[in-house]
Amino acid sequence: MTRNPGAITFLPSENEWYKAAYYDPSSGTYFAYPAGTSTPTTCAPPTGTANRANCEAAVGNVTDVGAYTGSPSPYGTFDQGGNVFERNEEFPMSGWGCDVRGVRGGDFLAGAERLVAAARSGAESGDEFEFIGFRVAHMPAGWVAGAEPVHIDIQPHAFPNSIYLTGLPIPVAILGSCQVDVTQIDVTTLAFGPLGATASDLTDPTVYEQSLLDVNGDGAIDLLAFFPPNQTGLKTDQTEACLSGELASVPFQACDSVVVRSGGCGLGAELSGLLPLLIWLHGRRRAA
Repeated sequence: MTRNPGAITFLPSENEWYKAAYYDPSSGTYFAYPAGTSTPTTCAPPTGTANRANCEAAVGNVTDVGAYTGSPSPYGTFDQGGNVFERNEEFPMSGWGCDVRGVRGGDFLAGAERLVAAARSGAESGDEFEFIGFRVAHMPAGWVAGAEPVHIDIQPHAFPNSIYLTGLPIPVAILGSCQVDVTQIDVTTLAFGPLGATASDLTDPTVYEQSLLDVNGDGAIDLLAFFPPNQTGLKTDQTEACLSGELASVPFQACDSVVVRSGGCGLGAELSGLLPLLIWLHGRRRAA
């Protein structure tokens, strides 16, 4: 099931769901929990106290939407943390198999750690459980659906995703899936960060061919691009970096969490961030 072109009411994409839950439009920043805070949510019965949710069997069943009156997201949505996992449009879910749809937000049984922004989950499309539900999104008439959902992994095989502004090029994996064919990406349209750093080396056919590989081990081909950090426009107070481009002539944008550092930690610190990726690439080449 995919969104019809021009749909007005629809299942939100994972990016749309994520932004509604964690983004504060007034400050332009993302929080870690869906109640306008980066402090871990407390699981509790319905209350008007801030940053509370129906999780970890605090109630033992579902509660009415909006019962936690003191815990809206900055956008004003309720219960994006706890109550029931909510399906999103991500299908097939990248890295989870071809019959798995993305779910997010935790449920009335799960602990508060399932509510955090970094927590992704999936459920097979035919699964029916009391702890899985969905919400719908609505857009004004005239809005047209964009590209298939695209996901990226900044600094693959490393966490946190540290970026040194005066350091080595930043590796960004554009993740392929059953739904996303990365060979359909126009590499000349790729732009990373607020200033739109480019991966100009991908226009070299030899470099491009070597950059098509299965980075996350899910069996789908990904595209690995490198961007000069001093051309991204990223700042040390930013916790997310985004990549835009065109997939099959349709614009897309995908984001991932980052820790931006001004530099001065030395080459060793930068290499430590790249080391997991380098080890993985070395092992792959030896296996080949």
